[in-house]
Amino acid sequence: MKVNTFFSRLSLALVIFVASASVLFAALPTGNSALQFGSGQYCFRSTPISTLTDNLTMQCWVKWDGTNAANEMHIYYNGNGSNSGYGIFTQAGTQNIGLLCGGVNIAYSTTPLSANNWQHLALVRNAGFWTLYVNGVATTLAGVNITPNTPATPIVNTLGATLATDGFRGVIDEVSFWSAPLSGANILAYKDFPISSGHPNFASLVAYYQLNEGTGQVAGSGTGLDLQLGSTVGVDADDPTWVVSDSPIVPTLGEWGMIILGVVLLYAGYRYISRRRTTAIA
Repeated sequence: MKVNTFFSRLSLALVIFVASASVLFAALPTGNSALQFGSGQYCFRSTPISTLTDNLTMQCWVKWDGTNAANEMHIYYNGNGSNSGYGIFTQAGTQNIGLLCGGVNIAYSTTPLSANNWQHLALVRNAGFWTLYVNGVATTLAGVNITPNTPATPIVNTLGATLATDGFRGVIDEVSFWSAPLSGANILAYKDFPISSGHPNFASLVAYYQLNEGTGQVAGSGTGLDLQLGSTVGVDADDPTWVVSDSPIVPTLGEWGMIILGVVLLYAGYRYISRRRTTAIA
């Protein structure tokens, strides 16, 4: 009888253990993929993400692989780099991160890409003045007054670049576009977290490419402004590659709460099983 009671309690404990494990894993951030770009690989849209030219923010996480340093590299652009729009761009040779306003002008910071390290990039235009933040800190590209041409078609690329020589080489993750100039304090405070409704500027989020699909030809935006991988809807050589991301994104406070609950339940299940096993043996 003792044995039967032990096994029934053991079964109950196992159910609790599995349920708590499910809570734990469900609490972890959903998806952990990103896109790796090589020579001539890119994502694009047939229309701009936005036609805004002021009071806006572009953000992304990047991990440069250290190659193609002799050439300029397009990272994230809204419009056509030849004649319209604006975006994040690097300088040939130094790889200093800067601003490209297609057909108008270029401005660079003195902060370069760092090979094989994740960097958070945020480009903000506030009341006519551009500021570039790297890892939440304003760079020397600050207070720059360049008025871009309105983003227009044809769009050549949004992430990466079509030309083999000037495309970004490395991994891009957590891309976003905002119809408001995010403050330096908010960029620094929220850069390490998935964007959620708790963000103070959430109402101004135009597109959020988490890049967590992990497969397929589309990078979703959550707002119908999706990106296509490469030049066609099919798989081809100009598609970036889905990879497992190791970007430094951490769970939200709610996810941390669920993780802690899952760990507590797992431990409680373990202790319950241990005590019942000891009682049955005795």
